[in-house]
Amino acid sequence: MEISQLLSYIEQDEGQEVEFKTSFAEENEAIKSLCAFANAGGGHVLFGVENNGNIVGVTLGKNTLENFANKLQSNTQPPLQPTIEQCNVEGKTVVIASVQKADEGTIHWAFNSAYIRVGKTDQVLSPEDIRKRYYKAFQTKNAKTKKADSSSKNSPVRNKRSQKQENIAKDNDWIDDNGSTEKISSIFFYERVCDAFPGIRDLHIIDSPIEAVSRLCVLLRYPLQLEDRCAIWMFFRLGEININKCEAIDSTHILIGNHEINASKLAIYRPSDYKQYFIYLECAPDKPTGVYPHITEDYITQAAKDRGGRYWEEYAIWEDKLLTMEEYADYAVFQNGQSIPTIGAQAHFRHLTRDNIIIAPFHSNINNSTFDSQRAQWLDQLLNDQMSLSKFIEIIEQLPIDPRKLL
Repeated sequence: MEISQLLSYIEQDEGQEVEFKTSFAEENEAIKSLCAFANAGGGHVLFGVENNGNIVGVTLGKNTLENFANKLQSNTQPPLQPTIEQCNVEGKTVVIASVQKADEGTIHWAFNSAYIRVGKTDQVLSPEDIRKRYYKAFQTKNAKTKKADSSSKNSPVRNKRSQKQENIAKDNDWIDDNGSTEKISSIFFYERVCDAFPGIRDLHIIDSPIEAVSRLCVLLRYPLQLEDRCAIWMFFRLGEININKCEAIDSTHILIGNHEINASKLAIYRPSDYKQYFIYLECAPDKPTGVYPHITEDYITQAAKDRGGRYWEEYAIWEDKLLTMEEYADYAVFQNGQSIPTIGAQAHFRHLTRDNIIIAPFHSNINNSTFDSQRAQWLDQLLNDQMSLSKFIEIIEQLPIDPRKLL
């Protein structure tokens, strides 16, 4: 970098694209700033410059820059790739670390939080902001696709998805009493899978937790409610729930409904028959919240024995405070000698052991009485590598659609 450009940055003062750090002792905060810049419009961190713009320089050891680059790589997801330059100003060394704006649909995380630059500050993106950014990226992609498809009425790629949905509607078994397909969740799920997993066919496994969370945020974006029911359901070892919300907690954790999932592996199955689409999701053990002192590793191990090796911690969140389920049930906490109502508290279920989940539409052969009777055994075998996903698919493909689910 030219000295004139560096001096120009210093003259601008700290702001939307520039951050000063006196030394590499502040490298953690610098990493957060680089993450924030990437999630905004790009920017530069200058090492060796005080907050008032005074150039003090830095002393570089043999591995100072290498160690910083390694720490940056290991504490950002996806790993940031900054350019790092040195500039000598009147005998003082200034190090400039610069990042460009992240690609559309990419959110960078530092130390398990997503930051964005706002003026002179690095602010944490809220789960709602993260969801909106993922959805905006999807809308942009979708708008470009529609523009390309509609560029010519005779274009062979024009309105392919619309034609696919028209073909689906011709399957009389999947048209409701009014001749409408709008209520059929399998079509809804088909559309969402097209958005979240474009170009993917048959069985595809995603081992990256970050990619899994990003794709799930697109798949399970708001709204998830059809006219008379939720469209997409989550099937556990011994039960199922409809999915009414989804948001990223951090780069590898996602809240699906009220379940906190520490994603480890995701598989999408997209055969030629859209009615058999499903998602298989595995989660890694999470740490206890600490709200229950009795929940130790030994307690979890013992409690999981009666639950197929699985255990969830049930607690609630109210205004950033963690509540026991007993407090949640009583709608109050006792603080500073007062009983305080906790209206609006949200129950959460944190998975403290390995677990696996199936995500599928309501109108699916997964949502079937035979699956209900065998799912505990099948999910146990999948989780313990006693059954392959390919074998599981063979079984699922033989299951009929439960006619009761079409009502």
